[in-house]
Amino acid sequence: MQGVEEPLDKEDVEKEEEHSQEDNDPEYKVSDDNSENKQSDDEIDESISTTWKIYYEEDNATTVREKLLVMFYQHLRECFGGCKTVNQAILHAQNVRRILDLLDPSKDDATFESLLKDGGVIVWRLWARPMLESKKMRPGSVRSYLLSLAKFCEFVVDHVVNKVESFPSIPEDVVQRDGAVASRFKSMCSTVSKEYAHAKWERQMEEKQNAIPTSVIESMMESKKAQEAIGYLTLSYNSKPSESIFLSIRDYLIARLAIEKCQRPGPFETATLKEFECAKEVDERFVMSVSRHKTSRASPAPITMTPNTMSNLKAYVKYVRLHFAKPEVDTLFVTRDGEAFQPGTIGKCIKRWWKQATGLDISSTALRKVGSTETMNEDLETQKAVQAVMTHNRTTAKQHYQILKRTKQAVKGHDALAKKLGLQDSVATNFPESPTKSPGKNTSLFRGPADRHRFVVF
Repeated sequence: MQGVEEPLDKEDVEKEEEHSQEDNDPEYKVSDDNSENKQSDDEIDESISTTWKIYYEEDNATTVREKLLVMFYQHLRECFGGCKTVNQAILHAQNVRRILDLLDPSKDDATFESLLKDGGVIVWRLWARPMLESKKMRPGSVRSYLLSLAKFCEFVVDHVVNKVESFPSIPEDVVQRDGAVASRFKSMCSTVSKEYAHAKWERQMEEKQNAIPTSVIESMMESKKAQEAIGYLTLSYNSKPSESIFLSIRDYLIARLAIEKCQRPGPFETATLKEFECAKEVDERFVMSVSRHKTSRASPAPITMTPNTMSNLKAYVKYVRLHFAKPEVDTLFVTRDGEAFQPGTIGKCIKRWWKQATGLDISSTALRKVGSTETMNEDLETQKAVQAVMTHNRTTAKQHYQILKRTKQAVKGHDALAKKLGLQDSVATNFPESPTKSPGKNTSLFRGPADRHRFVVF
């Protein structure tokens, strides 16, 4: 652990928490299923989170270790723990649980001292480094686990120092070691960022190879799934839609808004009926402002749509949603059970719709990347407008979404250097397309003296 960079600051910590459950936890992965008769992805996620929510909130822990994990979850849900969502709190607690179970599978350690062995380096040696070297987990996911461990250690120190009622008795020397190890886990996060920075670029290069062609988006409305949903919207005026029709309409509208906006799907989860009713018409577009979303501190998230899409949403609200949404639920989009979507789950509707429509795995992140990339050569004011509608800044766009920008900049720079240096191009090396060998004939690649300048032997 020599040469470790400085620990994460507050902004870095917030970025680490952005990693979704799909990246961090195989338990949250759900396979795509095109059947509308089976349980949907969002409901499976909801079932998982509900199960753990009941476990952590009922507080039936029988061991000190379980008690600590339950109280850690409760701490994260409260003000000094950051008021995390249920899923975020569950994720942090489960991250700690898995590392503890790995280091101490027989649970001989009654508390958490296995994390503190050798100043916490045991976590790096037995878990983090093997995961990274084997590529079983991405660097960002490893950092998220390490951040969970750091939060857990800080939580223990905080509760001991403040003598929180009913907190298990922890030896003083363990508490002291715990406080030191918390900062070391954050330093490990920085080490991962430094030593495995290449993984980020490898992933971006792979994404560049697999980027969505604009032709796929251009043909969206020609797809059977889109035409089917539009037809169902018209039929809903005279008859109550079935559950499968409801899902077809809902998922189409979410996918449509996602591509018109190319923004994070979070605002689609939290948008309310009131916010929809307050949408304003501006320059032949409708804009719905959503107050609750990931970057709420900056401003409301504008969801912009064409008049036609607005008419689709009006029909959905008036003739479809009312048959499925529970009376007390005020979100624009609801699950088949009539509940609001759990945080971080509506993106699966987008991915599922595109899979059914095109057979391709297209996520909301992939849509954001193609949207940002395709507009990167526009004038500065247009780029700023695009970034505003996508609710991210220029730095975010350059680092994460404009996947072709560096490549095109490299070509432009290469041409400029060659021009300024007066560098002549190299001489092409040409091979026969289908070389054949015949007995007794010269099989040399050189056809004559004039061709020999094409090859240099070292």
